Amino acid sequence: MKHPPCLWIAFGGVLCLAALAAGGCGGGSVKPHGTLMMNGQPYKPESGETLQITFAGEGESGKSISAVASVNPDGTFTVSGSTNTGIPPGKYRIMVQSTQYSKGGPMNMADKFQGKYSDATKTPLTCEITSANQPIIIDVGKGTASTGT
Repeated sequence: MKHPPCLWIAFGGVLCLAALAAGGCGGGSVKPHGTLMMNGQPYKPESGETLQITFAGEGESGKSISAVASVNPDGTFTVSGSTNTGIPPGKYRIMVQSTQYSKGGPMNMADKFQGKYSDATKTPLTCEITSANQPIIIDVGKGTASTGT
Protein backbone atom coordinates (compact mmCIF):
# COMPACT_ATOMS: atom_id res chain seq x y z
CA MET A 1 0.00 0.00 0.00
CA LYS A 2 1.37 3.38 -1.01
CA HIS A 3 1.15 6.27 1.43
CA PRO A 4 0.37 9.74 0.14
CA PRO A 5 3.30 12.23 0.13
CA CYS A 6 1.55 14.48 2.68
CA LEU A 7 1.60 11.59 5.18
CA TRP A 8 5.39 11.26 4.79
CA ILE A 9 5.82 15.03 5.20
CA ALA A 10 3.69 15.00 8.36
CA PHE A 11 5.61 11.98 9.71
CA GLY A 12 8.94 13.74 8.96
CA GLY A 13 7.70 16.86 10.75
CA VAL A 14 6.77 14.84 13.84
CA LEU A 15 10.23 13.23 13.86
CA CYS A 16 11.92 16.65 13.60
CA LEU A 17 9.85 18.03 16.47
CA ALA A 18 10.64 15.00 18.61
CA ALA A 19 14.36 15.37 17.88
CA LEU A 20 14.28 19.06 18.79
CA ALA A 21 12.41 18.36 22.02
CA ALA A 22 14.81 15.58 23.02
CA GLY A 23 17.79 17.76 22.19
CA GLY A 24 16.59 20.35 24.69
CA CYS A 25 16.30 17.88 27.55
CA GLY A 26 19.05 18.35 30.11
CA GLY A 27 20.70 20.98 27.95
CA GLY A 28 20.26 23.59 30.67
CA SER A 29 22.83 22.03 32.98
CA VAL A 30 26.55 22.68 33.35
CA LYS A 31 29.25 20.85 35.28
CA PRO A 32 31.07 23.57 37.21
CA HIS A 33 34.74 22.85 37.79
CA GLY A 34 37.60 24.69 39.37
CA THR A 35 40.24 24.78 42.07
CA LEU A 36 40.08 25.14 45.83
CA MET A 37 42.82 27.52 46.93
CA MET A 38 44.42 28.65 50.20
CA ASN A 39 45.78 32.20 49.87
CA GLY A 40 46.33 31.91 46.12
CA GLN A 41 47.86 28.41 46.13
CA PRO A 42 46.03 25.16 45.28
CA TYR A 43 44.71 23.61 48.50
CA LYS A 44 46.25 20.19 48.90
CA PRO A 45 44.46 18.08 51.51
CA GLU A 46 46.60 16.69 54.31
CA SER A 47 47.02 12.95 54.63
CA GLY A 48 43.68 11.53 55.77
CA GLU A 49 41.80 14.79 55.11
CA THR A 50 38.67 14.79 52.98
CA LEU A 51 37.32 18.05 51.61
CA GLN A 52 33.78 18.48 50.36
CA ILE A 53 32.34 21.46 48.51
CA THR A 54 28.58 21.99 48.44
CA PHE A 55 26.83 24.31 46.00
CA ALA A 56 23.36 25.40 47.22
CA GLY A 57 21.06 27.48 45.05
CA GLU A 58 17.60 27.85 43.66
CA GLY A 59 16.51 26.78 40.20
CA GLU A 60 14.33 28.78 37.85
CA SER A 61 11.26 26.98 39.20
CA GLY A 62 12.14 28.07 42.74
CA LYS A 63 13.14 24.53 43.69
CA SER A 64 16.16 24.27 46.02
CA ILE A 65 19.25 22.73 44.46
CA SER A 66 22.18 21.23 46.32
CA ALA A 67 25.16 19.50 44.73
CA VAL A 68 28.35 18.16 46.28
CA ALA A 69 31.88 17.83 44.89
CA SER A 70 34.91 16.15 46.40
CA VAL A 71 38.27 17.88 46.20
CA ASN A 72 41.01 15.97 44.39
CA PRO A 73 44.56 15.75 45.82
CA ASP A 74 45.65 18.62 43.52
CA GLY A 75 42.85 20.92 44.77
CA THR A 76 40.63 20.58 41.69
CA PHE A 77 36.93 19.67 41.75
CA THR A 78 33.97 19.09 39.42
CA VAL A 79 30.31 19.41 40.38
CA SER A 80 28.45 16.63 38.57
CA GLY A 81 25.06 16.91 40.30
CA SER A 82 22.86 14.10 41.55
CA THR A 83 22.29 12.61 38.08
CA ASN A 84 25.83 13.26 36.76
CA THR A 85 24.46 15.77 34.25
CA GLY A 86 25.52 18.91 36.10
CA ILE A 87 23.46 21.63 37.75
CA PRO A 88 21.38 24.47 36.29
CA PRO A 89 23.07 27.83 35.77
CA GLY A 90 22.33 30.33 38.51
CA LYS A 91 23.53 31.90 41.73
CA TYR A 92 24.93 29.54 44.35
CA ARG A 93 26.21 29.74 47.91
CA ILE A 94 29.28 27.59 48.45
CA MET A 95 30.06 25.62 51.59
CA VAL A 96 33.41 23.92 52.25
CA GLN A 97 33.85 21.20 54.89
CA SER A 98 36.98 19.36 55.99
CA THR A 99 37.04 15.99 57.76
CA GLN A 100 40.18 14.30 59.04
CA TYR A 101 40.18 10.48 58.92
CA SER A 102 42.37 7.97 60.72
CA LYS A 103 42.42 4.19 60.44
CA GLY A 104 39.61 4.00 63.00
CA GLY A 105 37.31 6.47 61.23
CA PRO A 106 36.60 10.21 61.43
CA MET A 107 38.56 12.13 64.02
CA ASN A 108 39.11 15.78 64.88
CA MET A 109 35.59 16.69 63.88
CA ALA A 110 36.24 20.35 64.68
CA ASP A 111 35.62 22.51 61.65
CA LYS A 112 39.01 23.35 60.16
CA PHE A 113 37.59 26.62 58.81
CA GLN A 114 35.96 27.56 62.15
CA GLY A 115 32.42 27.60 60.76
CA LYS A 116 33.16 30.33 58.23
CA TYR A 117 32.09 28.23 55.23
CA SER A 118 29.79 25.55 56.69
CA ASP A 119 26.46 27.43 56.88
CA ALA A 120 24.64 28.28 53.63
CA THR A 121 23.11 31.39 55.20
CA LYS A 122 26.45 32.77 56.43
CA THR A 123 29.12 31.68 53.95
CA PRO A 124 30.82 34.57 52.14
CA LEU A 125 31.47 32.24 49.20
CA THR A 126 28.99 32.89 46.40
CA CYS A 127 29.22 32.40 42.68
CA GLU A 128 27.07 32.77 39.59
CA ILE A 129 27.41 29.77 37.33
CA THR A 130 26.69 30.49 33.68
CA SER A 131 26.27 28.32 30.65
CA ALA A 132 29.80 29.35 29.66
CA ASN A 133 31.04 27.02 32.41
CA GLN A 134 34.08 29.09 33.33
CA PRO A 135 36.45 27.68 35.98
CA ILE A 136 35.59 28.58 39.56
CA ILE A 137 38.34 29.64 41.95
CA ILE A 138 37.41 29.22 45.64
CA ASP A 139 40.00 30.67 48.01
CA VAL A 140 39.31 29.66 51.62
CA GLY A 141 42.29 31.72 52.83
CA LYS A 142 40.89 34.93 51.36
CA GLY A 143 37.20 34.00 51.68
CA THR A 144 36.46 34.55 47.99
CA ALA A 145 34.91 32.69 45.09
CA SER A 146 35.13 33.86 41.49
CA THR A 147 34.79 32.65 37.93
CA GLY A 148 37.53 33.23 35.43
CA THR A 149 40.24 31.64 33.42
